[in-house]
Amino acid sequence: MYQPSDLTDMSPKTLISTLISAHGEMTRFKALFILALADFHSRSLARELGSPSTTIWLMRTLSVAESTAFEYLRVGTTLARFPLVAAAFLAGELSYSVVRILAAHLTEENEAELLAAAKSLTITELRALLAGMGRPEKPLSEKFSLHIDEETGWLRFHGRISPENAARLLAGLKIAELGNLVDLSEVDPEVLADGDAVSRELEKAENTPVAVPSEERSATGFGAPRRSGLLSAFLGMVNMTRCRPTNRLRTPGAQVNLLVSEDGRAILPSIPGASSSSLVAAALNGDVRAHLLDNRGVQMAASRAQRLVGDAQVNALMARWNFQCAMPGCNHTRFIEFHHIIFYRDGGETELWNLIPLCSACHSLVTTGMAEITFGQGDSSVLNFTFAGGARYVSENRSLPMRLDRGRFREHRSPIRVEGQSFSDEAAGVALAPV
Repeated sequence: MYQPSDLTDMSPKTLISTLISAHGEMTRFKALFILALADFHSRSLARELGSPSTTIWLMRTLSVAESTAFEYLRVGTTLARFPLVAAAFLAGELSYSVVRILAAHLTEENEAELLAAAKSLTITELRALLAGMGRPEKPLSEKFSLHIDEETGWLRFHGRISPENAARLLAGLKIAELGNLVDLSEVDPEVLADGDAVSRELEKAENTPVAVPSEERSATGFGAPRRSGLLSAFLGMVNMTRCRPTNRLRTPGAQVNLLVSEDGRAILPSIPGASSSSLVAAALNGDVRAHLLDNRGVQMAASRAQRLVGDAQVNALMARWNFQCAMPGCNHTRFIEFHHIIFYRDGGETELWNLIPLCSACHSLVTTGMAEITFGQGDSSVLNFTFAGGARYVSENRSLPMRLDRGRFREHRSPIRVEGQSFSDEAAGVALAPV
C-alpha cells in the first residue's frame, strides 16, 4: 500500500504514469459502481434493505452526499439504455466527466457517432461539438427544485410549472402584492377571487398618497409583479401562508371517524376489516372523532375531534430530532408522522419517551417490518434501529444514530467509547468497536 512519502520520492515519469494508471483504475471501478447501482435500482432492492429509496440507501449505507447520489443514479439509469457507451465506460475508455456530458445528448440513433467522437476528442472539444446539438426531446412536465447551500444557508430554487398552475401562482403573487399595501381582511372575498378586480384594487392602493413611490409601482395588470417588487410579493405570499397554517409538521391527514359499538367493538368505515387493537395506531396522524353506536347501529353520541399526538409533543419531538425524520440516513422534513416505539395496541403510551418522528416513507418500512425500532434492553434512552439488510444503528439519549452492524464494526465485549459515545452490553445488546 502506498504511503504519502512514496509519492514524493517518485521521479516525474513515474508520477505521471501513476496518475494515468490510477485514473484509469478509478474510472473502471466508478463505472462498475454506477452500472451496478442502476441495476440495484431497477430491482428495487433498496426497499428490501429497509430504505425508502435508492438515494437514501446510498446516503445511509455508503455516506454518499444527496446530490451525488442523485447524479450517480441519473447517469446509471441513462447508461442502462446505451450499451456501447456503458461498455466503453466500464473499460475505462471514457472518463466519468465525459459520460456525464454524453448522457444529456444520447439517443439510440446517435450513440455510435457520439461514442466515436468522445474517444477522439478532448473534453473541451467534445463540449464545443455538443453545444450546437439539440438534446433528445422530452415531454414537458412540471419541475421544481430547491437547494440550500450547506455553508451559507442561502436557498436557490428554480422550476417550470404548467400554464394552469402558473395562473394560480401569478394570482397568488398579485394578492400578496396587494396584501403588502392594504389589510386583506377588509377586502371583499369576491374581489380577491377576480384577477381583474385585484388589479384594480392594487392600482387604487398604489395611488394613495402614502402608498409607494411611483417608480416602485407595479403597473403589471394581472401578470407577475415587476422585478423590483417580485421578492416582496413572494415573501408576502409566504407570510400569508404562515399566518394561518393548518398543519405545519404532520402529514396532511383527513379526519378519521372511529365507530364504537356498545359492546366495545371498533371499526373504521374506510377499513372495515381492520382489527380493533390496531385502529388507534392507524389514526395517529389524523383528527379522530369517535361515534358511539347502539346495538342496532344507530349513533348515540359523537365526540369532538382530537389529535392523539398534541402540538406541544410535536414541537418537542421535532426539536429533539433536528426537525426531520429520525430514521438513520433520511433527511426528509415533510410529511412527518409520529410512531409509537412500543405500539399503542401493546400498551405503549403517547408520551415523548415512546414517540419518534418518521417521514411517511420510513414509517411504512416500520409498518411492513422492513425496519424495526426498539429500546435497548428496556432502556428508553437507547434506541436500536435494525434494517432488513442487516444494518444496525444505535442512538443514546436521542443523539445522532451511529452505525453498529458487522460491515463496519467488530464485536467487543467490554464497554468502549466510539466518537465520544459509550456503548455497553446493556445498551445495545453487545458493545461494538470500530475495526
